[in-house]
Amino acid sequence: MIDLHGQGLQIIPTGPAHANAFKWSPDASLIAYQCTESSTSPLEIRFLYDMEICVVRPDGTGRRRLTTNDYFDGHPSW
Repeated sequence: MIDLHGQGLQIIPTGPAHANAFKWSPDASLIAYQCTESSTSPLEIRFLYDMEICVVRPDGTGRRRLTTNDYFDGHPSW
């Protein structure tokens, strides 16, 4: 995260997951994102079937995985 002036870089910890497709919740209390907890590199993820939806607070606390299945879960939206 950075502020509107491009300053104050802050890394939001996402845990051991590969993470992308971040979306802020409407009240800005959470960030949903596409994640995988696989130890493989993103190029080795099996047809993206390992992708799940996770959420985290902007300060990096409260990380939770919301989905757990054998299907692609991605592109979170509120």
